[in-house]
Amino acid sequence: MQISTRKIIIKKFHTKNMIDVLSLIDRSGHTVRSAESWIENNMSAVLAFDNDNLIGAIPFERFNVSLSDGVYTPALWISAAYVDPEYRGFGIGTLIDQAINQYFHPKYQMILVVRKDEGTSAFQWYQKIGYTTVSKIISLRLGIIHTPIHQNYQIIDACHSLEKVSDQLCNFFDKNNHSYIGYPERTQNFWCNKFKYHYYNESYTYSVLIRQNGKKIISFSLLGRTTMNDGVDRLDILEFVSPHDTYEQHEAYNSIMHYAQSIGVVELRIQTLEADPLLQYAYNYGFTKRWETNLMAKMLNPNTTLPQGKWRFFHVDYL
Repeated sequence: MQISTRKIIIKKFHTKNMIDVLSLIDRSGHTVRSAESWIENNMSAVLAFDNDNLIGAIPFERFNVSLSDGVYTPALWISAAYVDPEYRGFGIGTLIDQAINQYFHPKYQMILVVRKDEGTSAFQWYQKIGYTTVSKIISLRLGIIHTPIHQNYQIIDACHSLEKVSDQLCNFFDKNNHSYIGYPERTQNFWCNKFKYHYYNESYTYSVLIRQNGKKIISFSLLGRTTMNDGVDRLDILEFVSPHDTYEQHEAYNSIMHYAQSIGVVELRIQTLEADPLLQYAYNYGFTKRWETNLMAKMLNPNTTLPQGKWRFFHVDYL
């Protein structure tokens, strides 16, 4: 197939492109999106057309990413990048990438992506166009074991109940993550929006487990029950928020384990960065490694460098 890139037109996403973009994502094999999830997750994209036919796209979410201590920068998070097979190898992906800068910089400063396929041409392409591996993401698992009865946690699985504690969740999250960089900003409607509009909300049953001392939150976790991908009935710990305290970390896991027992799942899973203290806490509790992937990023201004500091990653932020 002979392709001239002069025939390929690169455009910024417009709402009139919605049906075509969702169809492209559907045939790509990535997680199917809906118009509602696209809108509610604040997505946009850069698109490639051959005449009027959409043949490639780099879609992304738009949000504010932490630079630590309450400072955030607008960023993009790639989701479901794809070029139709017959159009690959002609530099179309690179044209789309270059247009991201044209359309979204300087408002947005950073772009991130998760790539598992280290060593493949796709992974090497991200490296070629300037992405750096910020950290390995480590995926862990633990079979369900008996734990003592824990009375000091509550399970919230409905938005109207979440809304009553959203201020407390935001404050507690910020207090325990303020020194880290790389995660999206939490707002009052963050957790309820995940319940309603997350891409996988048809594959997950969501809940928030909150541990309290009186009315004071001492840890919380966003949990998702699923059998997605491998058929294992499990709880994915999509967000784990706790002080850097060995005892409380252990008790938080005990509470999650007790809840997992009560609903009959067979496994817990969690993901975290390889240099994050949360990884060692999980190992200490008994989790073992499943696999690893890569958190990659680059600055849209090539004359600036990625922020330096302690990076933190939550599974819920890239699903």
